[in-house]
Amino acid sequence: MFPEGTRSIPNMPIQLKRGAAQIAIRAGVPIRIIHLSCIPSTLAKNDKWYKIPATKPIFTLTVKDLIDTQAILNECNQLPSVAARRLTKILQQQLQGHID
Repeated sequence: MFPEGTRSIPNMPIQLKRGAAQIAIRAGVPIRIIHLSCIPSTLAKNDKWYKIPATKPIFTLTVKDLIDTQAILNECNQLPSVAARRLTKILQQQLQGHID
């Protein structure tokens, strides 16, 4: 799932919707951030699909630790909507430094 959208604009702040957090909280499952980067940048938002980089792109996946959604729900007195807002804030903080 891509809570920031499928293609983020490099060097721009991200705006997350709460849908991914709502699903994770209500399902009671842990989630994991997986960061995908591509150098040189290709197929970024606002790029033309036919603008191909001169060199072959290298993709890197960074797998982060699990986020315990049940613990967040417990901290929020079992209120799913409050827990989803908190989880969205956590995701935004962790993702913000990785949009490049």
